[in-house]
Amino acid sequence: MKKSRVKNFLIYSSVSILAAGVILVTGYIFVLPGLVSNSWVISKIENLASDFIDADLKIEQPVLITNFGPEVSFSLGRLSIIRNDKELLNLTNFDTE
Repeated sequence: MKKSRVKNFLIYSSVSILAAGVILVTGYIFVLPGLVSNSWVISKIENLASDFIDADLKIEQPVLITNFGPEVSFSLGRLSIIRNDKELLNLTNFDTE
């Protein structure tokens, strides 16, 4: 009876760990890049910046590329921060490759 419980515990634990790994990898490879370039998420980030730092944040064409290795590629068409009609930051055609 005890061997059966240990065996069931090991099976359920292994399946749970495997499922968690699949979820994490799927999130890293597909979900995270999708969120970075999602227009709704970009709009929310721009609104939060406006509320918290009292500045206009403009994000255009962000692209995040992930893969199974440790390399991550990120590019951005434009990022600007304007506060009190002064341009604090202006990045154009930013690319990590």
